[in-house]
Amino acid sequence: MAAVGSMYWCPQGLMPCGVLPGGAMPGGVLPGSVMPSGGMPSGVFPSGAMPGGVMHRCVMVPVVPPWKAPAGPVVSEAMPTSSPAPIPAPATVATSKKPCQSRASPLKVLRREAEESGEPQDKVMAKHAVEFSHDREGCLWIQQALDKASDDGDRLAIMDALRGHTWDVMRCPNANHVLQKVIVTVRPCDCQFVIDDVLQRGPEAPGRLARHKYAYRGLQRMLEHLQPCQVAPIVDLLVADGMALAMHRHGTFVMQHIFEYGSEQQQRRVIEHFASGPMPMVRNNDACMVLNAALADGDDRCREDLARAILANEGAVADMAHTRRGHVAVLTLLEVLSEPLLGEAFRQLSAQEVSLWKSRFGRSVIKAVRDQFGCTALASSAGA
Repeated sequence: MAAVGSMYWCPQGLMPCGVLPGGAMPGGVLPGSVMPSGGMPSGVFPSGAMPGGVMHRCVMVPVVPPWKAPAGPVVSEAMPTSSPAPIPAPATVATSKKPCQSRASPLKVLRREAEESGEPQDKVMAKHAVEFSHDREGCLWIQQALDKASDDGDRLAIMDALRGHTWDVMRCPNANHVLQKVIVTVRPCDCQFVIDDVLQRGPEAPGRLARHKYAYRGLQRMLEHLQPCQVAPIVDLLVADGMALAMHRHGTFVMQHIFEYGSEQQQRRVIEHFASGPMPMVRNNDACMVLNAALADGDDRCREDLARAILANEGAVADMAHTRRGHVAVLTLLEVLSEPLLGEAFRQLSAQEVSLWKSRFGRSVIKAVRDQFGCTALASSAGA
């Protein structure tokens, strides 16, 4: 290792040891130098070399104090007469990618084609509805055209262009908004092609769409605006997978819509499916939103059957009361229940009262119970 006071010859010129570029320390590796093969010396870091490293392409030159320097120029034998050969740049790897080309906006394409063909812009837009729907700017123009259409004829022209492309359109981050707008603005009988396109994909298609981060919105619009008899085949397939969908981050919203917009028969089928076996969903945050929707929007029979199924799992109500979304379902449950189920709910909650007081959401449940049913509601149920 070189001593402080020595001079080093490097591509930057003469540098005294300890004043190396890039913050290198004495005996370190100059930043940017190429290390010999065989690995890096101990203590060498890319941001600055540490003591004990290796100086590559550097030659030590003795330092001559100014008062001892000869009159003429000093040339050291150790000093190279020319700068070190430059380090070759890494060879560029040839890629097959073409240079990025600017793409004209859909509006410009629409106007240009309308001028060239002499057709109205609405007809040109309908002709390219699928292409424009997948574009961020184009999907906005399609939605505006659907809103501003003077009659159903213009909307049907756009809808016909989407026929057969439902699967890709529903899963596109842009085009899914166009399909939602079609379902909202067009008559339900004219949207039958959407149902048919989904069912053609097989019995697992509705479940896959319900789990998709964009496609589940289209299923929500179907449940909201189409006739129950139209969506019945899709709902039947969703119910068969209802337990897993209720616990999915996107599927939970579709299952909630079945209770909000579905028929009583469809709601009862979902409750029967939930109550047919163990209910792991009572301890799942996303599924608790479905339970809350069933208790809030279901009929009296659905509420009672679901409440019995929940209370049959000892401790499930208390577990729900500890969670953010579960405690909301518990509050709804207590509002719609009557004796003797209400007393059973109080008993299970009182058994975990100490634990509930330690939870932010559990405290909300206890306070709501005492405000609604009296201060001694839990205590009396515990004594019973």
